[in-house]
Amino acid sequence: MIPDRSDLKRGDEYVRHFVEELEQLKSKLLEMGALVEVAIHRSVSAVTQKDRAAAEDVFRNEQRINQIEVEIDDFAVNLLALHQPLATDLRLIVAALKINTDLERVGDLAVNIGEAARRYNQHPPVKKLIDIPRMAGIAPGRSEQRCGQHRGQRHCIGKLPAIADVKEVIKVGRVGALVVLHDRL
Repeated sequence: MIPDRSDLKRGDEYVRHFVEELEQLKSKLLEMGALVEVAIHRSVSAVTQKDRAAAEDVFRNEQRINQIEVEIDDFAVNLLALHQPLATDLRLIVAALKINTDLERVGDLAVNIGEAARRYNQHPPVKKLIDIPRMAGIAPGRSEQRCGQHRGQRHCIGKLPAIADVKEVIKVGRVGALVVLHDRL
């Protein structure tokens, strides 16, 4: 018996649509990563430069970060429910959900730094800020080291579809994923 070609065409259309949705998920995650990265830099600037406008930027962007987190969660859950992905696609979606949660938390921490900056900036400095700018400069380097230690390559969110083993994703870690977000922006 000859297979019905219309079913094959519908199947190809279904796969193409699913791949497009996975790309949308990654794009949303990268958008959120960019906003979180800006929030971190602006919050540190609020402290180190006594920049009130930078702190206000962080507070304004918090709503958008939270909104994107909800959008990503909803989108990923819909992908899971409607497409029932297997293997690599399933791991990608699960990793995106975990990274999403972590990015939102980092965004919250940036807000906490902005609030601390607001309080700190109301008083004359007790001493010159040395450690905070150093820590802000060291953190990305540490993330790169951790990400780069994995087989001497830079696997992370940008290459999640290429990672075939969940254990590899865990080894790379979420911090490494943030490094790739940083590098891709």
